[in-house]
Amino acid sequence: MTSYVWPLQQAVYAALVAAALPHVVKIVDHRIERPKANDFPYVQIGEDGQSLQDDVSCADGSQEILNLHTWSRSRGQKQIKEIMGAIHGALHNTALTVSGLVSCHVFVESGRILDDPDGKTRHGVTTLRIYCREA
Repeated sequence: MTSYVWPLQQAVYAALVAAALPHVVKIVDHRIERPKANDFPYVQIGEDGQSLQDDVSCADGSQEILNLHTWSRSRGQKQIKEIMGAIHGALHNTALTVSGLVSCHVFVESGRILDDPDGKTRHGVTTLRIYCREA
């Protein structure tokens, strides 16, 4: 695992906070185990899906895969789609400043919405692919 994974997560968090995502009550890096009604909707910076070495002749780097989970209890999909659209707008094709990297470019690779087994929660998953070049 690369030494810049934590600063990278901090940069993604800062970008999400700066975007003032609509409806979002909080942004966390863990799943809320027993959420109360006032915890929703929220965004969870999820697991680092994968880290792929991506060196070129003049620089070391990687591709980092990061999942963002959106949780909503609003009826229908309007709210979760608005939040996921705002995440896309805030992060897709953007550059982040990350300590230890000379460049860090984010692309939204995919998004999907699932109905949670509890029957009342919507779960959105946004997958980011982040291209990193080391200093």
